[in-house]
Amino acid sequence: MASTMKKKVFDSEEASAMVKDLRATFQCGKTRSYEWRTSQLKALLKLSEEHEQDIVAALHSDLSKSQTEAFVQESKDPWQSGPLRFLLSTAIRFD
Repeated sequence: MASTMKKKVFDSEEASAMVKDLRATFQCGKTRSYEWRTSQLKALLKLSEEHEQDIVAALHSDLSKSQTEAFVQESKDPWQSGPLRFLLSTAIRFD
């Protein structure tokens, strides 16, 4: 007997609320500092490295990509950490 679990759906109300929050964050100037921007890039790089297998599994589930195809095309340089590392090395100070 299969249990019926409802997946939480990201609906338009949640999307609108998120956009509103993100715009407020941007408008207050929080995202302008060099430190904030580089910390976000480093966090994204760390997240992608720590969850590489989850990303590969999602690519297989959603797009039927094999582990090798996902590894080569999606999860390794230059597509994932390459651009993040490039942005970190070229980040410009605006403040």
